[in-house]
Amino acid sequence: MRLKNGFIVALSAGALFGGMTASGRERPNVVFILSDDHRYDLMSFMGNPYIKTPNIDRLAGDGIVFQNAFCASPLCTPSRASFWTGRYPEKTGAPCIVDEPAGFLELSRIFAEDLHDSGYTTAFIGKWHLGDGKNPKRGFDHWASWDWVGHDFNYTIQENGRPVQMTGFTDDNTSRMAAEYIQQHAADKQPFFLYLGLKAPHLPYAYPERLEHAFDGIDIPKPSTFDEDYAQTGKRGLENVCIRAADWVHGIPKFGNWENYVKSYYRAAQSIDESVGTVVQALEKAGIDDNTLVIYSSDHGYHIGDHGLTEKHFTYRNVLHIPMIMRLPGLIKKGTVSDELVSAIDVAPTVLDLCGVKAAESMDGKSLIPLLKNKGVDPAPRDNIFCAFDADTDRVILRGNACVRTKEHKLIWFSDIDHYELYDVHKDPDEMNNLIAQPEYAPVFKEMKARLKQKLQESSWGQLKKHPMTGTCYVLGPVAEKDEEAVRQELNVPGIDYSHSVKGYKWTPVKACGALMLGEEFGKAGDRGFIAFPVNNKKDSIGFLQIDVSKNGLPMMGVWGGDVVFGNKLAERLLGRKEGFHQRFFQYCPPIRPGHNDVVIEFAVQSGKAPVFETVLTFADSLLELPSMNFGEAAGPVPLRLGGEQHQLVRIGLPGGVMQIKTTGGDAYTWVQVPQKFDPQKLNRIEFEYQSCTGLDEIQIFFGPNVRKENSVVTGPIDVSNVWKKCRVDFSALPNYDRSVPFFRFDFGRRTGREIKVRNILLTGEGI
Repeated sequence: MRLKNGFIVALSAGALFGGMTASGRERPNVVFILSDDHRYDLMSFMGNPYIKTPNIDRLAGDGIVFQNAFCASPLCTPSRASFWTGRYPEKTGAPCIVDEPAGFLELSRIFAEDLHDSGYTTAFIGKWHLGDGKNPKRGFDHWASWDWVGHDFNYTIQENGRPVQMTGFTDDNTSRMAAEYIQQHAADKQPFFLYLGLKAPHLPYAYPERLEHAFDGIDIPKPSTFDEDYAQTGKRGLENVCIRAADWVHGIPKFGNWENYVKSYYRAAQSIDESVGTVVQALEKAGIDDNTLVIYSSDHGYHIGDHGLTEKHFTYRNVLHIPMIMRLPGLIKKGTVSDELVSAIDVAPTVLDLCGVKAAESMDGKSLIPLLKNKGVDPAPRDNIFCAFDADTDRVILRGNACVRTKEHKLIWFSDIDHYELYDVHKDPDEMNNLIAQPEYAPVFKEMKARLKQKLQESSWGQLKKHPMTGTCYVLGPVAEKDEEAVRQELNVPGIDYSHSVKGYKWTPVKACGALMLGEEFGKAGDRGFIAFPVNNKKDSIGFLQIDVSKNGLPMMGVWGGDVVFGNKLAERLLGRKEGFHQRFFQYCPPIRPGHNDVVIEFAVQSGKAPVFETVLTFADSLLELPSMNFGEAAGPVPLRLGGEQHQLVRIGLPGGVMQIKTTGGDAYTWVQVPQKFDPQKLNRIEFEYQSCTGLDEIQIFFGPNVRKENSVVTGPIDVSNVWKKCRVDFSALPNYDRSVPFFRFDFGRRTGREIKVRNILLTGEGI
């Protein structure tokens, strides 16, 4: 294919490169520009009739465009992890959005380190979004970034550990810093690697004032799929989705109307072209553009009303598909386009290969050099690509999903409801006709399902084991706010002796059953508390523990992992969010070093709210164990009777043998565990008594680790009642119940301000 008059037109894919002479060629400089949420089709050379992107167009015309390039995750942090490591995100310690504590660099080696060790001078400027962004990272000689996602205007950038106050649009400042770096190092004998991470066009779609009137007088219509009826098109995974463009708080309502919404995004995207132009012109001015590999891409695409959605998170086309341009004069032929399948994980091995550095065998990505060298028929580096979003199956309003795509078809799988969607990418590019039920596509479905299974295993997505927090934990507090810092400092050492007090405060051992609910009596507003539990890593390699925080009263968190201490105040920011994503959207992935580790979560008591700590621990079973957290460990006061033999489960702070659940927003649930001495294979019935104080839509009981509809029983509506009522569920109605896992879960719905009590849980089974 060749670029002509600013648009892509067909050409034979054969002659991509001419005279590729890797031997004897001076090693190139590398400039890698990565934007945030930029759609693949929002550039004029792609035929978009509304936006003008002359700088990106020229870059594409001078190099190669990969028209079938796709992200490895439709989410910022894990996608960036895949670019940097050449590995699928689940293997990197960054499977979801993370800040500090983050195990990413503890678990992973990024390709910039390899370049640095091979003699390259390396620089990072802009958005990091992989934890602790303000501090310099391993493998870089120069570092200029910020914590979290930063701000769009007048922001302080930490340059090599020194705060530099900027004025104006942040991307203007970072692209200018990149241009200055190029000028400073153009004459160096050593080649350099420069990364520029742009913020645009990520929410809130910020743009410089000079673009305020861009697109005035232009009518940008809604996409044809905007009013899609999911029931009609077979998209069960989007039922109850929280990011519909028409009503999500950060969608059209944030901007007032469709015109303001779509044009704000377009203006932010327009600013990317200017940033790219600043960098490319600096290379030309310095006279080194002929020996500099320039890469432009985005972490993933974006929905702008497509399928009625905004944001990303799903593996539909406009999010999965990313821009990918490479230019290296004298090596890459001008105006060429490859239609081979390319993944974000292929960037790292490709850069290393071009720079004469051997890529680690652990990389999942493939070097594109064999494709680029070929002068005849392109060899296919891969025959499919894989992309997935977060294996957390509890998120009903933003479901985990994975896809595998070939050149002809695409299969999407929503894991928690076991729902599949099959599309013909040529006949149905908008993905509106789910072919899964059409008999003539049964062979295709079988083949694609096999490919998906292989990719799920290869990527480790969904392979992590989820366990409710159970067994022995330790609570310190309440700690007066004035003593907080002193306690944190004393805990800031590897290894915790739970028999010793900390600044006069004693550790109290407690028993957890899926959650710790500290009653209203735990401290007063402003007091702090610490919850700790040990984790043992039996392997020599570093693993990671994924922690979901879902309840109020948790504005701070610290993780003590082996001989490294991590701490943050991310949850403090999350608690300040009055709308948008539920707190479970943000996860913590501290590295777990070989041997003993202590995980410590710090929380604060909030006025008028009972502090609740509720978490699911996710870790690779092959690496980690929680030796003090034994399923079924006896602990009062909630009784669990097994055929006359008395056992105990716990709900901390609630006396009287009653589990009392108050819904404060988000999911309200509690885990119940089966004692180890009791064989879960023999369970056949659960009975319990309940009392509803406020009325409830239903109680849904899930069995096993996979929160799926087929593994659940629903009681139906529950009226307000001051009397205890009985409920009985036979497991025979659940043929798919995973009996190998000895726990189940009560789920009390998503309504706020509901209250229910449960007591006298009775499990029965054969041979009891």
